[in-house]
Amino acid sequence: MTYQNKKELVNLLYKKIWEIRESLNLESTPFEIVDVEVREENDKVFLSIYTLTRSDKSTVIGPGGWVVGKLREALKDKFDIITVGDYTDILVYKKRLNDRLEFFENNNLEFLKDVVYYLLKNKIPSKKEKVIVLVQCRHDLTILDMLNKVYDVYAITYDGGGVVLPPKTKQKIEEFIRSKGIKHKYIKEKLSREKMPDLIDKYPCGFIKDIIKEKAKFYNIKYVFLTCLDGDYKIEDGIYFINFLKVFPIKLKKNDYLDFCPLLIQSYKSKKSNKVKLIDEIVSDVYNGLKEPTEGAEEIMKVIRG
Repeated sequence: MTYQNKKELVNLLYKKIWEIRESLNLESTPFEIVDVEVREENDKVFLSIYTLTRSDKSTVIGPGGWVVGKLREALKDKFDIITVGDYTDILVYKKRLNDRLEFFENNNLEFLKDVVYYLLKNKIPSKKEKVIVLVQCRHDLTILDMLNKVYDVYAITYDGGGVVLPPKTKQKIEEFIRSKGIKHKYIKEKLSREKMPDLIDKYPCGFIKDIIKEKAKFYNIKYVFLTCLDGDYKIEDGIYFINFLKVFPIKLKKNDYLDFCPLLIQSYKSKKSNKVKLIDEIVSDVYNGLKEPTEGAEEIMKVIRG
């Protein structure tokens, strides 16, 4: 986008936002847009609006998202998706990603640099590493979609029965995989009744790692991405297990969100210490900028209510 076009777009946004706020009988609060970004992805046009402060961001979004919602409707012939962020968040985001580059160099994790280059510069490597991505719960589909642009991805889902993979989650995964044309296999191995009580008692996140390890060895793949891992990364038998949510400090959208794993739900329902652990993880995600405060509050309330 040229400077002139960008300037015209910013002026249009100011005009539309003022009109929308006036139509909703909202205060004529001053705000500043410092930058806009237009990009095309998956046949959709995205508009990102960056404001100077969080207060400006709130003004553009409006109470309950009414202002930005009406803005999307007004500009639906130009943009499919409109997001709003404040410029401070963008600077922090870029600094965190650049800090990751040094961390990867110092810890023999150079293969993860490709993700950073994609996130910062939209750069896709000419030669893609083969990786396995576990698709099981929560943000896994969004992560899979991103990693599929950077690596040669083999998606794997553990189907140990409804106690691990509910039918609705399985259907959503299959529809997503089919729409993206991603290679995908199930690990069909029933979870024994003897194991379940122990997993529920000890907090189940991480148990699938050992099952996937054998598949990684079989396919001769060194790198496995999963969110079902206690910690940020582990190296076992030459296999690198990467917890994407812990290693990459980025905020993920909930467009293709999957529910909590049923084992995790049983775990926090049956044991208070597991409930506290999950809430601590959610609070940490909010503090580190991985989740919006409202999203974190919703998840915490869901856990508390059981």
